[in-house]
Amino acid sequence: MTPGLISIQLDSYLTQYLLLLLLFAFYVYSCFSDIALDSNAATHRGRAQQRRRFRLHGLEPRSMLTSNTPTLSPHIGRGRPSIPSSIWPSENL
Repeated sequence: MTPGLISIQLDSYLTQYLLLLLLFAFYVYSCFSDIALDSNAATHRGRAQQRRRFRLHGLEPRSMLTSNTPTLSPHIGRGRPSIPSSIWPSENL
């Protein structure tokens, strides 16, 4: 045995089994972490496309980061339905 080098002996079946199990676990972990990163990137791509779509139509979502469903109309959540102003009755009656 050469001094200064670490030698790994794979004599027993248990050692070989544990090494293969460790490699397999690392492989599975790497597959799932890639999937998580891909879906995260797809989410950010989708949100960026939504922002561009809103800006094309002159709408700016209030908060794209806090909710998955952006606000389409300024009247949503303010107690008044989003009906066009030509149909909505005058407020100063």
